[in-house]
Amino acid sequence: VFAPTDEAFQALPPGELNKLLGNAKELANILKYHVGDEILVSGGIGALVRLKSLQGDKLEVSSKNNVVNVNKEPVAEADIMATNGVVYAINTVLQPPANRPQERGDELADSALEIFKQASAFSRAAQSSVKLAPVYQRLLERMKQ
Repeated sequence: VFAPTDEAFQALPPGELNKLLGNAKELANILKYHVGDEILVSGGIGALVRLKSLQGDKLEVSSKNNVVNVNKEPVAEADIMATNGVVYAINTVLQPPANRPQERGDELADSALEIFKQASAFSRAAQSSVKLAPVYQRLLERMKQ
């Protein structure tokens, strides 16, 4: 899971977050784009690893000089271990490719909780020096229950 930080949401263009929150299908599409189909720790990342996102498009993860990037954007904190996955805090809200045809008839908007349960309960998130966006903080609390 590539979880955007507070800074990532603050960096969105004015009105973009409200627009997303008002469009459940588009929000789910973007959230699903932040979840890869493989468990990947930073030590296992070579020059380039391609993952398929739950949304369907590819994510490109690379590592050079101990700096991990996803879609050429730097990761703020890597290897936040979860019971069934790995979380990477990122300072960018990743956007799926704009020219992707909408050929799939996905059901309307899985809830963010269900999407991010893919990573289960975080084991290091509470000790992390990176502050995740409030939506992810709330998800963490709900997943611990």
